[in-house]
Amino acid sequence: MKATKKLLQKANSIAAKYSKWILPQELQNMYAELNAIGVSTGAIYNDNKSCEWYYEGEEIENSYFCYSVYKDSNPNNAKNEYTIYFS
Repeated sequence: MKATKKLLQKANSIAAKYSKWILPQELQNMYAELNAIGVSTGAIYNDNKSCEWYYEGEEIENSYFCYSVYKDSNPNNAKNEYTIYFS
């Protein structure tokens, strides 16, 4: 299945709301919002910055879920900076 422009815009509008300095637990809200529009993602692990994603259970062939995180070296700062988007 290929992602449509409309689907990418919807998914990216949700991801953009979480592409900032936030607490890690706040990301669960992003996944809930994506799930509400039928979008789910694969797992990001090790040093990977992207993975597959799915619409209504079907893998999207022409796009990736891209995710990077910056952790502040200050141990008192619990927030991380996230950059999240669908390519």
